[in-house]
Amino acid sequence: MFDVTRAFYDTEVLVALKDFTKHNEPYMKASAVVGVTGIAAIAVMAESQFSGRTFKTFDDRAAAMDWLVAQP
Repeated sequence: MFDVTRAFYDTEVLVALKDFTKHNEPYMKASAVVGVTGIAAIAVMAESQFSGRTFKTFDDRAAAMDWLVAQP
């Protein structure tokens, strides 16, 4: 789960996130993101495209954790 509440984004952050996401792909079963608003939505969409993975967004951590636990 990623919590991007109050996060900032620039090119350097997006490149680091892209590298991190590609590196951990074999270990990830599902991806949840919390706190996606404004520019964060664009960053999440870009990361989804870079990685070829889908990131489900949630308004709060509890909902994200419940969803993650329920994944097969």
